[in-house]
Amino acid sequence: MKAATKIALIAGIATGYVLGTRAGRERYEQISERAGALWNSKAVVKQRDNVAGLVDTYVPSFVTSTLKGVGQIGAGLGNLVFGDGARAKGKRNAR
Repeated sequence: MKAATKIALIAGIATGYVLGTRAGRERYEQISERAGALWNSKAVVKQRDNVAGLVDTYVPSFVTSTLKGVGQIGAGLGNLVFGDGARAKGKRNAR
């Protein structure tokens, strides 16, 4: 490839890159503004508040019941492995 052809190719790629990034940034700004307007619209804010209320209402009981379940599983595994504490008392597991 001749030097003039290489220079023209590089100049074309650079021009395309610069124009593309400018258009891309402008489009990004448009999308960002629209997304912000949507996120802060009355309908979306109302639903976000509803969800936050549901989370505040139901998550604590969910966590409590989950932890109780995990504790029961742990106790069941302990009984399975150690046989109701018999090993802790120095006795052999009777199976």
